[in-house]
Amino acid sequence: MKKENTIEGWLDKNFPEQFVVDRSLRDLSLKNLYLNKHTAIIASKSDPEVQFEVVWYKEKEDIGLSREEITTQFENSKRDVELARDWHTKLKSNGLDKFSVGVIDMAMYILPYGEPDAAFRKHVVESVFNTLKQVGPTAQTSIFIECMEDSAYHQEIQDIIPFGFWRRKDTYYDDNVIVNVDFEFTDSTEAAAINEHWGFNTKSNRSLVYMREVYPKALEWANQHLKKPFYLEPDQYAEMELDDENAFVVHYSFPFYASQPDSTQTGVIDPVGYVTGSYDTETHMISSLRQRKDD
Repeated sequence: MKKENTIEGWLDKNFPEQFVVDRSLRDLSLKNLYLNKHTAIIASKSDPEVQFEVVWYKEKEDIGLSREEITTQFENSKRDVELARDWHTKLKSNGLDKFSVGVIDMAMYILPYGEPDAAFRKHVVESVFNTLKQVGPTAQTSIFIECMEDSAYHQEIQDIIPFGFWRRKDTYYDDNVIVNVDFEFTDSTEAAAINEHWGFNTKSNRSLVYMREVYPKALEWANQHLKKPFYLEPDQYAEMELDDENAFVVHYSFPFYASQPDSTQTGVIDPVGYVTGSYDTETHMISSLRQRKDD
């Protein structure tokens, strides 16, 4: 028998056979431990993509929840999932192929899967705009398009993005988003203008692949220009940042030392400097190899 001062027991008592705890979100901050505060993602048993978040307290009466609160959150999530399913149907009829959709209030999240070259991105934006214009006035005006690795398609989520996906504690999302763009849709918004605002995600696994392509070139440059001996680190403490003017160019900087740091020693050793190479994610060209000048 589940205790009533747990989220599982409270749901069983107040909503028998209606909901299940999809997962608990651990937060070990001292304040939350002191208050016995807990957060959980709740899913509908009959429609598991309908999910919402609840905060409950082990020591409070009725664990700090009310039937009205749960009912309201369930109805809101059910509405959002129904809207997402409708958007998925409409977007697919306008040419999108492999993608997932999620809705949270006024925001719509679209995750297309594939290689996001210029033609792919243009097709995605045009399909989204055609759909929005056909539908007319809609509550979903904040649009987020996140192009994902093709290999991620239907691995963790299906056609609909459940709310709990956005509350994951791991790096799955950042790992798999390659490029993204977001905008507010109005009658005057133009697809061509939005296509100018895509940007590369430096936190992605794809970015690590590009960084490993730059390193041999950076090492070759270092062998020709740096005073020997030196050690150029390929991974640890390497840095990356987008170019200020071109959001598809990434500057990868590798720290160098007089000798290879002893990994058994504690503490961070300051590098002598950094060797930087610029990678164009559109042309896959490496350029501007140099020693970075820090202020």
